[in-house]
Amino acid sequence: MQKLMYAVWRSSDEDPAVFAERLRTSFADRLLELPVLGLRINVIDAAVVPGSAPVPDGLRRIAIEPQMEAVVSLWVHSATPYRFAAVAEAMREAGERIAGYAVLESEPLPTPAEAAPLDDRGVGFTQLAFIQRSENQDADSCEAGGSTTTPPSPSRPRAPSLSPEPRRPCLAGR
Repeated sequence: MQKLMYAVWRSSDEDPAVFAERLRTSFADRLLELPVLGLRINVIDAAVVPGSAPVPDGLRRIAIEPQMEAVVSLWVHSATPYRFAAVAEAMREAGERIAGYAVLESEPLPTPAEAAPLDDRGVGFTQLAFIQRSENQDADSCEAGGSTTTPPSPSRPRAPSLSPEPRRPCLAGR
């Protein structure tokens, strides 16, 4: 089984509330008609608008402009082209722009079934981070988990590099 995640950018012509509703209803229904083992859609809707404002007014930190407005996670048997073509085609309808990733997933604390009911909002929250790469880091090292941290030292163990250089997202997509 493979997990795929897609960052989705809304078209400026589509109202945010309409976008959220479309992803959670007709778009989700279309995906679930395909060979998808699981589906999770993270999108801002009326229930989470107060916390979705950028810092300092809300909890959202924005590092990528324009900011994606949804993340669609899919679990499939295989993302090989001959088994995945219909799902890939459906994903093109998610938004004006998408960026897809094959991800590794671990679940050290499994979510109880009652906390994430089917066809409903789950209990808790989701925290997503899109790692960015510096201008001098190539995509291959980014995909291999290249680090932008400084090596540990006695005076500063595992301190992150706070480079003022702009960062590029490790995004692949259309």
